[in-house]
Amino acid sequence: MNNQKNSKLFLWLGLLIGVSSTIYLILYQLANKNKKSISSVVNKYIKISSDYKSSELVKVENEQIQSEIAKDNLKEIKGIGPAIESLLNENNIYTFSDLGSTSIEELEIILDKKNLRLANPQTWSVQAQQAEKNKKKSV
Repeated sequence: MNNQKNSKLFLWLGLLIGVSSTIYLILYQLANKNKKSISSVVNKYIKISSDYKSSELVKVENEQIQSEIAKDNLKEIKGIGPAIESLLNENNIYTFSDLGSTSIEELEIILDKKNLRLANPQTWSVQAQQAEKNKKKSV
């Protein structure tokens, strides 16, 4: 009788371990799948180089592009300082028009990548659109 109780106990223990490890494996795979999908969104908007040489090339290309593009002073937008302006420029946002057409979610992704979570981009698009209108009126 005692052996029968022990065998039932081990049977239930084995089932419990098997089911819990299967659930853990499924959750682990889902978490990795979400990381891959999130990283694809981040890579779409933020240029991340894989090695030192390619980062130099990206910087040179960005410098060439920046010299050809007329940039607006994005620091006129409330909440954007020199650090955030350079971060936006690194992500090909140079003008009020570029900033106005960028969604809040995209801006939050850009800011989160550099751990600038205190910045609040909620009104930047509206402010940028207004600044673009003012710029057109003055020209």
